[in-house]
Amino acid sequence: MRSKQHLPLFVLTLSLVYGLAAEPRSVVFASDRVATSLALSVTPKSTLARSKGDLIAIVLSPDARFLAAVTRERKTELWNTETGQLIATVDGRTFYPALDLHLINAFSPDSHTLVTISGKQAKLWDATTGRLKVVLSGSDDDITSTAFSPDGKTIATGGHYGTLTLWDAESGRSKVTVAAYTVTRYPKWRIVSRTLQLSTDVHVAFSRLGNRVLTVLFDQPAKLWDATTGRLVATLGSYYAEFSPSGRYVVTNDLSETDLWDADSGQKKIHVSAWAPAFSSDEHWLGLVEYQGQTGLLNLSTMKVEVPLSFFKDSFVSWEAFSPDNQIFCRASGLYGHHATLVDISSGKSIAEIPIVGKKGFDFISDYLKYTERLAFHPRSLILMGANQELVRFWDSHSGKLITELHGGRDPAIFSSDGKLLATAGQDKKSVLLWDVSVR
Repeated sequence: MRSKQHLPLFVLTLSLVYGLAAEPRSVVFASDRVATSLALSVTPKSTLARSKGDLIAIVLSPDARFLAAVTRERKTELWNTETGQLIATVDGRTFYPALDLHLINAFSPDSHTLVTISGKQAKLWDATTGRLKVVLSGSDDDITSTAFSPDGKTIATGGHYGTLTLWDAESGRSKVTVAAYTVTRYPKWRIVSRTLQLSTDVHVAFSRLGNRVLTVLFDQPAKLWDATTGRLVATLGSYYAEFSPSGRYVVTNDLSETDLWDADSGQKKIHVSAWAPAFSSDEHWLGLVEYQGQTGLLNLSTMKVEVPLSFFKDSFVSWEAFSPDNQIFCRASGLYGHHATLVDISSGKSIAEIPIVGKKGFDFISDYLKYTERLAFHPRSLILMGANQELVRFWDSHSGKLITELHGGRDPAIFSSDGKLLATAGQDKKSVLLWDVSVR
């Protein structure tokens, strides 16, 4: 973090006004909007001094007491965020090392258990001690993804060759295994065929009620399963799918074609055009979509576009999200001049366009975005954070004005679910920096 003498003058002035300038390790960053009292306090908490393996992601437990440092190593480091101490280095990864680097659902809902995958096994570890609790074994397929049921009693795993398995989390016994997809298993000597084969890795997710499991396989239809019996409920569309926040809906997306499905019956509700549609947390809105000649936010109660947004013209969408309080919609897009557009949902008017880091790539087929700054709303919705390869930035989400830049941290960065903790990578790409956060 920059010292106070290097901060802009207005930040120092406002820090003194709030009476916090005397705190030796705390800096208050405040917006320069006259009409607001918004202030962001970011205080260094501790440094998790790692020396091996560049960070590619940071995973926090639901209660933020534990942290998994994700690298390309075949081991996973488990840290205590309250003490800043390493608990254990355990066997296995918290991601499957495919092209998309898919992170697994690593922590149980109660934060007591960490799961890692290694070949045909998944291992469950006590998050407090790092002790091995249970091994999920007996699969004849490499495990590519995992998901805990909402009650933590069942684990779903996806396989490298199209399988879905449901496990008892306490005993480690397999409940049911189904061939969710039929894929070709080429022998190792078929090098060219294996190289050209599209991904066969199954990704899994539980609905919030825990009664449905969703499987996704690239270039094949998503499927909906009964979480108790393993019975196929419905075959959906497209090769990307996710549950809505409550689990009431499933949205599937195939490039610009999007379908909304009832998660209980598997019946299609509506077909729209969208690049990367997002749900509001209250499930009132789905956006950004094009439907019946209008572009904007779809009201899921009326199935009509009730907030037209005509100013979005860019493709190359990297992120779409609603603020947690459902008052703001944000979309990052554009190949040249990549930017995030903030929209006030009540008025449908653009608040601001924020330039963010985006690096263009090129191959023999087309242009593409090979890197973009990672965005996230603070849980209280007042702050939009961006983390890139050089620093972490914070904007007032109601004005789009830059509050400050945190030069001590860099991508990856993640807020805890209560917003009181921020974890970022250090400039060395290896260490994890923990920060206490306060927004008011």
